[in-house]
Amino acid sequence: MDDVAKALKGFRQELRDIKASIVKELREECNELKKSVEFMSKQFDAMSERCKNIDKENAELKKANAALSAECDVLKQQARHFENRVTDLEQYSRNKNIEIKGLTETEHEKLPEMIKKLGDVVNVPIAEKDMEVCHRVPRKVGECPNVVVQFTTRTKRDAVLEAARKRRVNTADFGLNGRSPVYINEHLCLSVKRLLGQVTARKNEKHWKYAWTKQGKIFARKTDESRVLRVRCADDLEKIE
Repeated sequence: MDDVAKALKGFRQELRDIKASIVKELREECNELKKSVEFMSKQFDAMSERCKNIDKENAELKKANAALSAECDVLKQQARHFENRVTDLEQYSRNKNIEIKGLTETEHEKLPEMIKKLGDVVNVPIAEKDMEVCHRVPRKVGECPNVVVQFTTRTKRDAVLEAARKRRVNTADFGLNGRSPVYINEHLCLSVKRLLGQVTARKNEKHWKYAWTKQGKIFARKTDESRVLRVRCADDLEKIE
């Protein structure tokens, strides 16, 4: 019996030792786990704070970007205003001019006499005193140079333009060979001329009926019954649809 008691006592002690060892290990693991949780919590808090800072910086950047975008829009509007103003001034300086396209250039030609003949053709008398300037403009080699005429008054210019639009003028009217068309137009500055080219191309693409200029301004019309569209800039091309 003593041996059994001793064995039981030893077994119980061994169990207590095992229990103590397990408890110790569990406590150590719990402590390590607690430390890990605390570390992760701190990391999360730091990450959360960093995200808040990033969100704040992002909001500030968005605000600054919106302000810059608004300022850019204002600057664009101002630039467009100045461009339009320059164009208006350039076109105003041409408000007594016509540009003639298709008038064959000849050797020893006398342009003032040919312009007088134009007046006879369209039934608007043009005297030497009515012309301030009359000359051809430079063109590429092989192309017929256009003729620019500056009248002394805008009234005379407008009368010639209106009459020329009612009659199909051709080279034969000037005593030249053939019957090639001669076009009498307003003298447009380069920016207006380019825009008119874009309007004409858009008109043809969208099957509109008319595109024309009057007093240096560009207009378009889809049909005889539709309203007249004033084209001020390239953005207005989208209105031709």
